[in-house]
Amino acid sequence: MKRIFVWSLPLLLLLGACKDQDEPTAHVGGSILAGETGPGIISEEFPDGIQLVGGAASGFQYEVLLDSALGYKLDYNTSQYSGSSSGVSYNHGTSSVVSSPIAVEIAFAEVVDTIWHCEEWNLDSTDGHIYHYNRAAGTFCQNPSTFEVLDTLQYPIGHAFGDTIHSGSPWASDRFDFAFYHSDLEVQYDSARTVIDDRKTRADHWQNLGRRYVAFRLKNAGIWKYGYVEVEVVGDHILKIYGFGVEANWG
Repeated sequence: MKRIFVWSLPLLLLLGACKDQDEPTAHVGGSILAGETGPGIISEEFPDGIQLVGGAASGFQYEVLLDSALGYKLDYNTSQYSGSSSGVSYNHGTSSVVSSPIAVEIAFAEVVDTIWHCEEWNLDSTDGHIYHYNRAAGTFCQNPSTFEVLDTLQYPIGHAFGDTIHSGSPWASDRFDFAFYHSDLEVQYDSARTVIDDRKTRADHWQNLGRRYVAFRLKNAGIWKYGYVEVEVVGDHILKIYGFGVEANWG
């Protein structure tokens, strides 16, 4: 785990108290706008972005430590790896965010996905190709007769600049994928035939969105405070972080 940047909330509160006294009326607690800065908001910008490029199974991690005393943090992760072992060729790429502990939650959405199971065989049935693809991976046989199973995919809501972040969204403390690609190709041989088992799943929730905002909230003494992290996802294993903001006062 590579810790690139760490903030301590008490320090940020001290910095926030040094704002120009002539700035506009202080922020009213209980919600925040995506990208909001100014009085009542602790914020930091990274103009060039902090880029994470997954280059191994363990990947790379960027940790935003929101409060050192409480251990509140968001971990941004990317990983990408490929190879082969025991007849299986694989290629995997993932970008995700994890909240910790349960007092830190992320606003999320979900979509019901479908896995299809398709087969192609030679006329003499000696060689075959079996496919297990989800909707985004794509295949020629997505129809009711080849349905295999439903799957629910959850991902961070991609808020646009100025969107209101508040209690009305679905929230959870968990790991959420921005995008992923998983491909496993297994070739099986016996004395009579060769069978290729091809499994592919893909999720592109954040791809081609440009810079968007992940919404989070922190709980202390029964009070929720809201914040955001500006993120851009490129492909399935590259992301850039451009800054964050969070309500400054705990009440």
